[in-house]
Amino acid sequence: MPPKLALSRDNFCTQIFLWGTRICDTLMLKPENLRGNFDAVFKKLKTGKTKTLHLHDKTKYFYTKYKGQSDDYVFPMLTLPPVDAKTNVKYRKHIESKRAILNNHLKIIAAKCGIDKILSSHVARHTFAFWAYKNDVPMRKISEMLNHGSIRTTKNYLRELTKSDDLNDLAGKIFDFKW
Repeated sequence: MPPKLALSRDNFCTQIFLWGTRICDTLMLKPENLRGNFDAVFKKLKTGKTKTLHLHDKTKYFYTKYKGQSDDYVFPMLTLPPVDAKTNVKYRKHIESKRAILNNHLKIIAAKCGIDKILSSHVARHTFAFWAYKNDVPMRKISEMLNHGSIRTTKNYLRELTKSDDLNDLAGKIFDFKW
């Protein structure tokens, strides 16, 4: 896989392992956001809240893979020095342009893999939520991990992803009916 596509794939995977973190936050991760035993501590762009979490071993691989490729960031995608993205329009546009490039790369990867769904950086959030749901994580906890303001938002995330599962389960009950 070409290095630019691999970088986009690795960033997508990192989003999932960082509890569905938004792409802008993974792009802006700096080496100083990684502490101690590979804990991540960073301020989320959308909410301004600090997120602290322990990194899964699979995520550690991505961080070490790109170590030293950028003076400012964990992933060598952003080229402007870090500034306050809330107040600096040029920096925000830079992040958005890199997100668009990453999403184009994900579409290429999906096509090469025979995936007929639209793959984008936002799908990482849905993927994390779905995996958590399938592993019986309570809905309220999934909502907290995604930092949703309302559990309703989390339910909307999962509604479409679980619709066919629910219908299949119901059909199974119908066909397994004992007379």
